[in-house]
Amino acid sequence: MRSPSSRAGLILVALLLLLQFGLRARAITALPAFVDEHSHITRARVAYAFDYNPTLTSHGKLLLYYWIGLFDPRADGDVGLMLSRLSIALFSLLSGAAAAAIARDLFGRGAMLPALAFYVLLPFALFFDRMALADSFAGALAALAVWSSVRLARRPTVGRGAVAGVLLALASLAKLTTALLVALPLITVLLLDDGPRAESWRDAIRRLWRRYGGAWRAAALSFLEVWSVVLALALASVLAGNEPILLDRHLVDEATSVASLADKLDDFGERLEYLISIPMTLILAGLVLLALGRRPRAIGVPLAWLLLLWGPLIVIAVVIQSRYLMVGSPALAVLFGGGVAVAGETLAGRWRWATARTLTALLALGLLGGWALGFALPFAANAISDPAALRLPDRDYYDYYRNVFNTWGIRQSLDYLRAHGERNDGQIHAIGVVVHCSTLRLHMTPDFDWDCVDRWDFPSQRVQADPNRWPLVGEAAARWPVVYVISEYPQHLPLDAPPVGGPLRWSLEFTFARPHGGQMVAVWRVSAVQEGADS
Repeated sequence: MRSPSSRAGLILVALLLLLQFGLRARAITALPAFVDEHSHITRARVAYAFDYNPTLTSHGKLLLYYWIGLFDPRADGDVGLMLSRLSIALFSLLSGAAAAAIARDLFGRGAMLPALAFYVLLPFALFFDRMALADSFAGALAALAVWSSVRLARRPTVGRGAVAGVLLALASLAKLTTALLVALPLITVLLLDDGPRAESWRDAIRRLWRRYGGAWRAAALSFLEVWSVVLALALASVLAGNEPILLDRHLVDEATSVASLADKLDDFGERLEYLISIPMTLILAGLVLLALGRRPRAIGVPLAWLLLLWGPLIVIAVVIQSRYLMVGSPALAVLFGGGVAVAGETLAGRWRWATARTLTALLALGLLGGWALGFALPFAANAISDPAALRLPDRDYYDYYRNVFNTWGIRQSLDYLRAHGERNDGQIHAIGVVVHCSTLRLHMTPDFDWDCVDRWDFPSQRVQADPNRWPLVGEAAARWPVVYVISEYPQHLPLDAPPVGGPLRWSLEFTFARPHGGQMVAVWRVSAVQEGADS
């Protein structure tokens, strides 16, 4: 039977996981869609059709599409986006649970709840666990792979080796940038093995192989078995004359220099400031230094975990995106939980009035409580109720707010038209003139009969106020009494200079400025000029 303290611990774990899901699921579509989400959702909608080779659209995230596809995100408008995002929020529970389990296995039971609570509150995780992106999904599988590697190091068996290999393969199929984690079973053994010291390095290798060789072989075999399916599909694609896409190479920096690395590290620091906070970053650094002095082997595991995930990204990525670093957020939770546990043990050695677990709990409550009230919970409140008020790194403002990679303005324009647009045969006839037509689709509903013109349909990026440049609009206006144009190009279709002198009458109906100084989105009412009417 479990002790009362064990039952209480499980109850607290369950409550924290419920809080985690609640924070992530509440108003989950408050932030408008990001262009990558459309790509993932589109592939997820056909993942279970099994009528094409999936490596043609893998982009290093193959497993993600099959997970989101389980939730059948084919519904119109925000419903499909909501289902897709909820699938990631649900899967992220594994990140919190795995972080808690790893912290417990490495540092004892006192580290479990602080690690989990840290992950629940972490703005880094909260922001991306609410989006249909690969990074949270891959981060959860990576955390499970690390947990299985720790268990293998503690007690090597063929079964544990096989599980570790499968989880490592699944993590790399969720996002290929996690592939270097294959080294972790070896690293954890080197860090955690408590066997007798050998007289020479040859003797050490022989002893480790005798103890762990069977588990390592099982891990390697299961890893290769999973990947063999994907590689066979890729080979079939090549033989059919197609090119499989296993990695997005356009994001790889092929000319990394010292200067570019310095810029990336500066960007990295900005992510810590806005998505963790400077005080908590300093606290984490202090806890890690303390643990390095007292429990170097244990703290070495999450540090190696972070290095294997973040190191290659900082080196090879063209730009350090916050979402790329998300895969390491469970490791940050383990660092916090382990560091607090070590600090509690250290204080208990000096202060005899309380046990290590009591001091660990008090220290965790103090640090997390101050961080929650001053930083994490206000961030969560804004993410749920007012995403435009979030404080984020400038690059994230660019991607998720200001620029053409998101649906700020597009969603509001569609809402305006649903409320005020003129209908014909029960539908509003609309044409988008946007950079990414795909983003428009994520918010479309049967209210609209619509088409879209993206930048590639124009000979140049600038769309001059020339009626002859708008054949699609002209055709629609000839067919319907009123057509609405949603323009993402105020610089291409100036608000004070619409096309004139042609067969169309243009009237500006609605404008929306993307947050944080972003681009304008406008809605135009277009109708055909009647014969004899003044154009």
